[in-house]
Amino acid sequence: MHHSIVPVACLALALAACQTTPAPPAEASACEATAQRLQSTQLGTPVDAIDATGPAGRRVIGPDMAVTMDFVPGRLNLETDADGRLTRAYCG
Repeated sequence: MHHSIVPVACLALALAACQTTPAPPAEASACEATAQRLQSTQLGTPVDAIDATGPAGRRVIGPDMAVTMDFVPGRLNLETDADGRLTRAYCG
């Protein structure tokens, strides 16, 4: 009985390895594009002057601020320095 299970298990593993990775959701792609644009053009800008949001909203994170660890692919996160200027933009 054991001998017939091993080939079946090997076949199942081989087929599982052939699966393609699903594409990221469209909202994540839109958010990433916005974050990259902000990273390249808006660093140092007061975050209140930045008119950008991700499909799932935006979150402004100040220094030493507690934040939840939940991952929301379409949410734009804007990290600021003590003066409220953008230091980092990313999605999640």
